[in-house]
Amino acid sequence: MTKDLSLFKNTVHEVHAQVESPIDMCFASGLFSMCAATDALINVEHPTGEVSCVSLFMMTIAQSGERKSSTEKKFTQFVVDFESKLQELERRKIAGNESTSMETQIKVWKSMEKKILRDLDKCDLDDIRTRRGLTEELERHKSQKPQNIEKKILIDDTTSEALLHNLAHGNKNMCLSTDEGGIVLEKRSAKDIAHFNRLWDGNNTSIHRASKPSYSVVDARLSISIMVQQEYFLRFARRADGIARASGFFARNLIFNPVSTQGTRFGSSTPMINIWLKEFGKRIEELLNERLNNTSRATLSFKPEARKVWTDFYHQVEASLAQNGYCSDIKDFASKITNNMCRIAAIVHYFCKRNDSIDYESATFARDLCIILIDNFKDIFGNGSEGQINEYRAYELHKWLYKEFRRDNLTIGILKSQILQFGPSDTRKVAKLDAALQLLQQRGVVNILNSQGEKKLLVQLNRHGFSLPEPIEPRRQMDVRWLNLLRI
Repeated sequence: MTKDLSLFKNTVHEVHAQVESPIDMCFASGLFSMCAATDALINVEHPTGEVSCVSLFMMTIAQSGERKSSTEKKFTQFVVDFESKLQELERRKIAGNESTSMETQIKVWKSMEKKILRDLDKCDLDDIRTRRGLTEELERHKSQKPQNIEKKILIDDTTSEALLHNLAHGNKNMCLSTDEGGIVLEKRSAKDIAHFNRLWDGNNTSIHRASKPSYSVVDARLSISIMVQQEYFLRFARRADGIARASGFFARNLIFNPVSTQGTRFGSSTPMINIWLKEFGKRIEELLNERLNNTSRATLSFKPEARKVWTDFYHQVEASLAQNGYCSDIKDFASKITNNMCRIAAIVHYFCKRNDSIDYESATFARDLCIILIDNFKDIFGNGSEGQINEYRAYELHKWLYKEFRRDNLTIGILKSQILQFGPSDTRKVAKLDAALQLLQQRGVVNILNSQGEKKLLVQLNRHGFSLPEPIEPRRQMDVRWLNLLRI
């Protein structure tokens, strides 16, 4: 096997050629699979001396039909196959040793519960001390009910409570990976996001519950990869006045925003051999086997020449935070990107080179990726981009106006005050509505007129507005930086 990054790069090119999905989507899926294989095995020492986990949070924004599932499966199938082998071995082990089976443990637990209840039933009502002791014993016993914690690495859909419970009770390293991100994001609350942020930071987190015993997640690792359509991503971004951004959740995420390949996928007559993908899969399986018997994590540090790459990048990012600097409008993301650079460098280095010191090539690769990711984040959230969120807000408003005018056969128009009261939830604040209306007016979708002696504003749909709008998605050219990053 090669001792440079060509294993990863060639595998991405191979999958891209086969599936014909965007190359950055292939890149993201491959990076996450490497993360899933290494997260339990390594930490990284930053050039500052701080030691952190290498968990990654990732989001890939891609429309329906971009072959998200096919791309993800190419890389994650190795992890899924490994899990299946483990589960079969576990079933055989349980079948050969009935005393350790979950069914037996539950029988014993129920028998003890019945005994405590019988003792409580026999206890004299006036014997307050004994009754209190038995009641406390019963509560302790309920909190110790055997749980069937499935030893999974990859999960594709779960509630946050179930995920955190698994992390707390024996399954210390997990990866949430889904190509149905809209469903997953709809389930996430502000409380969930706070727990996820703490886990990304490498901190413990406590779950307090009123009706059930509370618990803590200690020394656990969670990585997340979500592929999501733009509509659901922007809806999640706007929810609760932008809690995902305000809380720092988006700042911790590596956001990939691929250019569509639809309309260019004409297939290839060349047989698919999967030379590199097979080698990639072997390395995944090798690392997953390593984690079975691993009780401690290796800590990767930067070689002097790699440390200089990180330091120069840190200074570049810091300088860009100054007033009117390139990152001055995305300071939250910029504050985390050098941390993410360390994690990415450690993952690709350990996966491809198998030693404990991150070299110049791995550090440079991670830095160049992070520069692209800064641009991606700025395109979506930067001041010049309010951008995509306002585009979607205008799209939602256009749809709502279209339906209102068609339903009520409106010819005069609708008052702006009525839109503020009854329109789409994200346009019920004056500033947001004004921005969306301005965009629609520039595009010739609406006219805005003074009504009732110029005291009120009236919104009219013009002839362009009487067609149901298509989702607003600006056309972009293929980003050659991905090809440069993946150059062999």
